[in-house]
Amino acid sequence: MENPSTSEYRGGEFNVHLDRTARKKRGKPKNDLLNVIRRQGGGRKAFKDLKYDELKPMYELWCGYFKSVLEEVREDLDQRLLKLDFHGSILMVSTADNPSMIGLNGIVVYESKKTFQLITRKNKLIVIPKQGTTFQFVFQKKVYTIFGDAIQQQPYLRGKRVKHRATLPFLLK
Repeated sequence: MENPSTSEYRGGEFNVHLDRTARKKRGKPKNDLLNVIRRQGGGRKAFKDLKYDELKPMYELWCGYFKSVLEEVREDLDQRLLKLDFHGSILMVSTADNPSMIGLNGIVVYESKKTFQLITRKNKLIVIPKQGTTFQFVFQKKVYTIFGDAIQQQPYLRGKRVKHRATLPFLLK
């Protein structure tokens, strides 16, 4: 068998040339999470089977969560609303770039970077884009308004605090 590498000496330099197949190592292909979910029958298909009445307990849990968020006083309410987790909340589209979406409402079953997926009272799955859309929800007889453009980020990243690493001065004598 022939050695895949060859070497040559030129004026003080020693160069090694490897065969293209020897240089390139192919590892195990990474499983894309979305592909795994799709293969297992999850994703959008799984949400279509959900019923509005089945999600009411999830809404009750969300109400308890939102009540605890309101009781916290370490940040302004606006900042807390931007970091809120909307899974289980009942959202209504108040304004949208697409006029046919105005007035749609339902329980949030999935939130991505750019969309909300809601189950309506008619057990229909709808996908609402966040861009150019204003959402409203009611809690304890108060109406809260959320601008979709302000929450266009992965839900888990919105609540994450950024660590500021303090630099210590290095003093030399």
